[in-house]
Amino acid sequence: MLGESELRDLVIICKAALVGGQDSLSDLFSLLGYLTQEDKRQFWQWLKTNDELLVTRLKRAKQRLEANPPQPQPQSWYSDRLKRARGM
Repeated sequence: MLGESELRDLVIICKAALVGGQDSLSDLFSLLGYLTQEDKRQFWQWLKTNDELLVTRLKRAKQRLEANPPQPQPQSWYSDRLKRARGM
């Protein structure tokens, strides 16, 4: 069972992910996937009671994410730099 502070933390994380890009949304829904079914139900009920607009925005974001899943990112610049430094 989630406490009031955990619920508020999740709301802050959700709002931050909505400002970010597709990767942020993907990370958010991945994080929410780690909650137990009871905790998910509690979170969505609490959210519907306290911030209906955020519920709507999250539903739309989930639909967008499902319609256009994020593409795998190319290797990072740091990885490329290490390969060059090692002569690979």
